[in-house]
Amino acid sequence: MNDREDVVLMIGETLLIVQKVERFLAMALLAMVSTANPDENLQKALRRDKETLGRLIRCFSERTELPEHSSDAFDQLLKDQNVFVHDLFMQSWFDLSSSDGCAKAHAFLRGIRASAKVVIKVLMGALKPQDADAARNEQDQRYIDHIVHRVSATALPDFGGLTEDEYIKKIDADVRNNFVVKRRNA
Repeated sequence: MNDREDVVLMIGETLLIVQKVERFLAMALLAMVSTANPDENLQKALRRDKETLGRLIRCFSERTELPEHSSDAFDQLLKDQNVFVHDLFMQSWFDLSSSDGCAKAHAFLRGIRASAKVVIKVLMGALKPQDADAARNEQDQRYIDHIVHRVSATALPDFGGLTEDEYIKKIDADVRNNFVVKRRNA
């Protein structure tokens, strides 16, 4: 595979990652608004998938206290996602016909992935059940289950040399130790 093909493949994979983060964020918000903090307008919008990433992040930050080291990742992901989705080809450094352009595009896409990884861990922390949580209604639970299923069905597992169980335990410990999210009333 040449540089150009590698970057084009990475563009497609990064787009899927951004879509998954957006849905995961909507799912986390839906879990929050349908339990301890009802917000019917947001709840309806989340079910219709009518919210932008920026609005989802704003709603999430209003309802949580982000771990100190993670708020920059949310801001960076939003900034980079906007360039990626709306303006990538207009960037002066974006050039798939040169090795340097491909290297810069590759670095940009790796940055999006790094921010997305932090955001996902924060969202995992936010989804940990809390004492004030009530049972979700059936419609919300079906939506959440559908997102989890689609994320799982479209992922290529890479456990970094660990077994699946070891990998899950490692991620769970990382989330518990580094990405504790406290909910607040919005």
